[in-house]
Amino acid sequence: MDALASTKGHRKSKSGAKVNKQKRKAFEKQKKEQPSLAEQRKNPKAFGVAKAGRARKTIQRNLDRAHRKEYVPQHNRAEELPPPISVVVMGPPGSGKSTVIRSLVKRYTRHNLVEVKGPVTVVSGKDRRITFFECPNDLNAMIDLAKIADLVLLLVDASFGFEMETFEFLNILQVSGFPKVMGILTHLDSFKKNKSLRKTKKRLKARFWTEIYQGAKLFYFSGISANKYPKGEINNLSLYISRMKFRPLTWRNSHPYMLADRFEDVTAPDDIQRNPMVDRTVTLYGYLRGTHLKPGMKMHIAGAGDFFMDSVTAMPDPCNMPSSKKGADGTVKKKHLTQKDTLLYAPMSDVGNIMYDKDAMYINLSQLNYTNPDTGDVVPDEQDADGAENAGTSGTRIGLGGEGVEMVQSMQKMDVVFDEIEETEETATTGDNSDSDEGSDDDSEEEEEGVTEEQSQLRWKENMVSRAAANFLEREQADVNLMELVYGERQKLHMTERDLINEEEANHEKRSAKKEDKDDDDSFFTLKRKSNSVGESSSASEKYNTINAMDCSRLHLGSDDASDWTMPDVLEGIRNRFVTGSWKRVNKKSGDDEEEEEQGDDDTADPMNDDEMDGSFEDLETGEVHKGVAKRLREEQAKRNAEEFGEEGEDMRLQLEGFRNGLYVRIEFSGVPAEFVRYYDPKNPIVVGGLPNMEDTLGLVRMRFKKHRWHKKILKTSDPLVFSIGWRRFQSLPLYSIEDTNERHRYLKYTPEHMHCHATIFGPMCPPNTGVLAFQTLSNNAEGFRVSGTGVVLELDHKFNVVKKLKLIGTPSKIHKNTAFVKGMFNTELEVAKFEGASVRTVSGVRGRIKKALRGEKGDFRATFEDKILKSDLVFCRTWVPVEPKQLYNPVTSLLTNVKGSKKSTLGLMKTTYELRKEQKLAVPVNPDSLYKPIVRTERKFSALKVPKKLQANLPFASKPKEDKKKGDKKGYLSGRAVVLEPEEKKKYGFMLRVNTVRRDREATRKERQSQRNAENLKRKQREEKQFEGVHKAEKKAKYRAEGKDAAYRAQKVARG
Repeated sequence: MDALASTKGHRKSKSGAKVNKQKRKAFEKQKKEQPSLAEQRKNPKAFGVAKAGRARKTIQRNLDRAHRKEYVPQHNRAEELPPPISVVVMGPPGSGKSTVIRSLVKRYTRHNLVEVKGPVTVVSGKDRRITFFECPNDLNAMIDLAKIADLVLLLVDASFGFEMETFEFLNILQVSGFPKVMGILTHLDSFKKNKSLRKTKKRLKARFWTEIYQGAKLFYFSGISANKYPKGEINNLSLYISRMKFRPLTWRNSHPYMLADRFEDVTAPDDIQRNPMVDRTVTLYGYLRGTHLKPGMKMHIAGAGDFFMDSVTAMPDPCNMPSSKKGADGTVKKKHLTQKDTLLYAPMSDVGNIMYDKDAMYINLSQLNYTNPDTGDVVPDEQDADGAENAGTSGTRIGLGGEGVEMVQSMQKMDVVFDEIEETEETATTGDNSDSDEGSDDDSEEEEEGVTEEQSQLRWKENMVSRAAANFLEREQADVNLMELVYGERQKLHMTERDLINEEEANHEKRSAKKEDKDDDDSFFTLKRKSNSVGESSSASEKYNTINAMDCSRLHLGSDDASDWTMPDVLEGIRNRFVTGSWKRVNKKSGDDEEEEEQGDDDTADPMNDDEMDGSFEDLETGEVHKGVAKRLREEQAKRNAEEFGEEGEDMRLQLEGFRNGLYVRIEFSGVPAEFVRYYDPKNPIVVGGLPNMEDTLGLVRMRFKKHRWHKKILKTSDPLVFSIGWRRFQSLPLYSIEDTNERHRYLKYTPEHMHCHATIFGPMCPPNTGVLAFQTLSNNAEGFRVSGTGVVLELDHKFNVVKKLKLIGTPSKIHKNTAFVKGMFNTELEVAKFEGASVRTVSGVRGRIKKALRGEKGDFRATFEDKILKSDLVFCRTWVPVEPKQLYNPVTSLLTNVKGSKKSTLGLMKTTYELRKEQKLAVPVNPDSLYKPIVRTERKFSALKVPKKLQANLPFASKPKEDKKKGDKKGYLSGRAVVLEPEEKKKYGFMLRVNTVRRDREATRKERQSQRNAENLKRKQREEKQFEGVHKAEKKAKYRAEGKDAAYRAQKVARG
């Protein structure tokens, strides 16, 4: 056996990572040995164009395809830490929205949500967070969520089909910018036959592709197990969500906005007790999105109104991404997610143990078991003597003062240490006090990977008393200046530069004494800029300049700002600017790129870092990757900003450039109506959008408008409509018009069918090219399609010229040749004077002009015409009268009313005339002048044409008048002579009378029977036609279809030539 084993040869592996690596190396080697494409085509004759026409068409086609792919690059506002991706789950009631969210939350966080309320934020990866929001069946919520959604999961009940809410939401998305949409078919387990299931899938997929685009992703969810969808289908959905890349939309990229995930009423309880309907002071928390938010900017709460911010504060991130925790060298410390990381934050759904406030942190302790040191028994928290006083509170508050000390003492009694809570507390209070245990915990992470799960659960209980005492003593010894904590560095405003230098030197000595005891991770809290010989951080002169930066317009540069270009560190910073090529290829050869491969394990981790969106491309011949110029400049600017401000200058940075995209902020509003708190429902979204200076004023807005093809009735001018423009929803009275070829805007009473028109409304200003939605009703009980029309803003102004046609009618009183006196058109001589020189016209088409008013006659004037007119002619003057739009701006306050079952009366909206008549049961008033009356025209008698005899003699015979007189009706003598019949003739005449009478009677009988038979035949034919109606219809359809195909084939054959 040993001999046989020794003769066995080595078998090379034919698959696997090693084989793939060898194949890749062989391919690269072969690619290097092969000549380049330019070298292969050195012979122009060998690679010439055989057919010039075909080559021209190919080049034109490629250019057309490349042109269709061109787009305007959008600036990505997510500079450092992007906000969570907004995913809106929309569908009709009972389609499975909550089940999808619960299944996805279970997939990402292993947490079971009992009830989905408000935004639910989860950590889906190392560099990505997702905020889910269930869209309620309310039109106001659908409009608000469509404006902030990055991705829409559209749920459709396959057993019922598409419902009206789905099509309404898709039309709202089209106007709002149309974010990414993925469809989900649910209730597929209700189909008993596979054939009907396949047909339904095919039919719904075709309809879904018609509304979105050909190839839109559609998922099929089968039955539910344990109140959740199958894991495989949820994993597939989460995979597509993680791969999704989003392009910033124009409106969101130019306006700051926030989806509030937490709401608090901070009004004084005494004021509410004295007057329950007093205006409240509320605070809203959420992730900031869009552009920078300036502290003094006016905000609009969708459904509540416009408010000024009392204060805006950057708060610690309650659901931070693991990749945001970096070491001193800038590398990511976290390689994978652990159980300690916060993976879920949904305060409205009562999920999340820590909530941050402006000056405090709230920790929810739902159930805490600890060991009593006296008895050694495990007792719950509610039975503790110290906790009995606070049994009614839902959380524990850790402030900046003595309450934190009290909690530490209670922790010593309970032998419990909250490591994660202490880290959050230190971050919330001050950046100078670093947790001493942070470095040790981070150093021991790699060691804990090999420890079992039970040991890791018991390790945190070791030495709890000693560690709590050490943490307490460290906080006691730390010199914390409460004035600086509360007021920042405002007390230094009146200090001179010399005093600031002295204070900086003293603080520098204190920091250098403590520096040896700090970990390497504390460099995360220091200023990230290059040090010089004067000091490690920013000098006192720089602080003096930054303090007065808001009060001066000229930047004062200190002596330390000039860079010394002889220092090697400074030269190293600009080395990349004098070298062409890619440093990445050099680093690969030197082996420095291994760490990058370890960190970048997920290609789809950062959704906002898309190279294609900024014009980046790869040279296929050289393999060099060229970054877009815009993206490279933004990265350099973001890096420069981070180095300039650092961590210690974060407050100053927020004051200068505003609050950045991705920060978790707290915004406080005052003067909010009490109904906002009274009717607050966490299922309705609270969207807070920023208003630039232009958008908080009212004026006239002209838009290109079109009635929606699915709306039943045409729209009438001055009928109230609810418009959704920008962040706002308001009611206004539109004035419809159409532009003629001479650039005149002509008034329209109704919207035209299947074509655009112009609409002028009075409302808040907004940038051009902003989408517009119009609704006649916002009620959830309305029948039919609720989207009345769509449009886009064209221009803004304080006045627009819209004219209406008006005909002034008069009658001639005196006529003399081509001149006539006209009356009844005007009332005064002044009116006639205004219209002097205006053109008039008769009904027969004779043109004229108004000359002058007649003295003594009110409104009469003299007019000249190109021909003599008759007294029976009507003279009219066509004029254009300006029409002013009615000024009505009625904001929709859906958050201030009880939306459930609300109607127009509860929302405070203006009603149409039809609705008022229907409610009060009033008949339509009849105007007698508007009724069509029969036109009675008297016959005109024209006199005979008299031609003089001399003229008749000279005329040819064909043109001479023919005087053919009719012969008179003179009766002859035969008409008056009597006829007397003979007796024989009388008998014959009587016999013929009797024969004719019998004949007429028989004919009448025959006609009556024939009519009866015709009626019976007609009934029989109707029954037969009704029976074979479907067959005849199918035959006609097939016939017409065949004729259409033949006609199309003949037309195509003619086109081909």
